[in-house]
Amino acid sequence: MNESITRTTKHFSPAASLAAIGVKLRQLDLFGPVRTQVQIRQKTVKHTPADKLYDAWISLLAGAHGLVEINTRLRTDPGLQRAFGRSACAEQSVVQETDVSLHRRKCDATAARAG
Repeated sequence: MNESITRTTKHFSPAASLAAIGVKLRQLDLFGPVRTQVQIRQKTVKHTPADKLYDAWISLLAGAHGLVEINTRLRTDPGLQRAFGRSACAEQSVVQETDVSLHRRKCDATAARAG
C-alpha cells in the first residue's frame, strides 16, 4: 500500500550548488548574447553550435580542465544539464569540432586584418 501511482523523475547532481547557479543564469539568459552574436557555420544534427559552446562552458564551470572532460563532468550529470536548460549534452568530440571551427574562424579574421 506504500506504492505511489504517480511517476516522479528526480535528478541528483554532485554539482548541486552549481546547478542552483545554473537555474539563475538561465533566468538571466547570460549566454543569450553568445547565442545570438557568435555565428559558426557548421552542420547541426542534434545540437546547434551555440548549444555545443554552452556545454563546453558548463563543463568548465563544473571544474573540467579541458573539453576532454565533457563526457565525465556534464554528460553523466543530467541534473546539471537540466539546471542549465539542456535536455541532453553534446558528445565531447562534437564539441571539440565546434571549438576548432571557432578558433579557425578567429585565425582567419586575424589574418585578414593583418594582410
